[in-house]
Amino acid sequence: MEGRLSVGLVVGVTLSIPLWMSMWGWMQLFGSAFNMLSTLHIIP
Repeated sequence: MEGRLSVGLVVGVTLSIPLWMSMWGWMQLFGSAFNMLSTLHIIP
């Protein structure tokens, strides 16, 4: 039981790391796009 729980935890963390990294990448992408749009609106 304990071993199965630790294996499940390791698998869950391993699967969630790429998800968090891709979410961080998307947030960076949206942030840069938002900054570019705001700059275009401020400077006509």
